[in-house]
Amino acid sequence: MSRRSHVIRGEGTRQSARTDRFHWARSMGVTLGLVLAASGPAVGPAGAVPAAPQPVASKIESVVVTYNDDAAPDLEADIAEASAVWNSSVSNVTFVETDGAADLYFYEGVDQTADEYNTDGHGHGWIYLPGSLAGTHPIRIIAHILGHILGLPDHYSGPCSELMSGGGPGTSCANVYPNATERATVDSLWATGPAAGPLRGTATLH
Repeated sequence: MSRRSHVIRGEGTRQSARTDRFHWARSMGVTLGLVLAASGPAVGPAGAVPAAPQPVASKIESVVVTYNDDAAPDLEADIAEASAVWNSSVSNVTFVETDGAADLYFYEGVDQTADEYNTDGHGHGWIYLPGSLAGTHPIRIIAHILGHILGLPDHYSGPCSELMSGGGPGTSCANVYPNATERATVDSLWATGPAAGPLRGTATLH
């Protein structure tokens, strides 16, 4: 074998070794890149790691005020509707009917001529109603008194659009819904729990 052929064969061997190292390094780089892509955080176009998603704030649960109307059988439907008025108007407190021990009790009296209530303004107390509210606006009357149970005072000088105006606007007023200010006040009073009191009253039917 000539020295020239030996040199050429040696060059070929070195070239082959370099080529093998190049392919090995390249394959290792590709493998490492795949591993990093699979295990590392996603990187945006500018190389910034996106911020972690913020937790969604949980909805504050409303305070439940239970009521028992077993002692007011003739007014159960009106009581349910008046309770539904408030439940659809505010977020931080909800009236729920129960047949057992309750926060609030309804009573009716055959010879009763005025609606009475006694409450601590914290959702507890009792409401005494006549057995018949014929010729009146029973849902407005009951919803008005429930406003007291929730901590709202009377405002007889208010317009018919104010539920707590009671009989102030006259017997023709049939509005059963609290206005925006009354709704906001109740939600504010019950934002961190039961509202403040006490309240007690007697009102002529309207």
